[in-house]
Amino acid sequence: MNNKLTYINEIEIVNDTFIYANQFTTNYIYKINISTGKIVNYWSMYNLYLVQYNSLTYTQRLLYNWSNNVLNGIAYRKETDTFFVGGKMWDFMFEVKL
Repeated sequence: MNNKLTYINEIEIVNDTFIYANQFTTNYIYKINISTGKIVNYWSMYNLYLVQYNSLTYTQRLLYNWSNNVLNGIAYRKETDTFFVGGKMWDFMFEVKL
């Protein structure tokens, strides 16, 4: 795995140990060790993107701004050890366990 990330868009620091970050224009979230700066895990949120895609009618899909339909938000919820994630043009927000 390449340990050099570009276009980091949103970050959350969890337990002063890890940074969780999404990479702009992709549907990926990365877990980065704060001490070493190394990527220790990553997840695809492509299935969440598909929820948005499948919610649109054929006509809406033709008019949709797909260049902005990307993962664009991550927020940690300590009480449940989960994350809220959403997209720049998404109609939905999701709570996920990473």
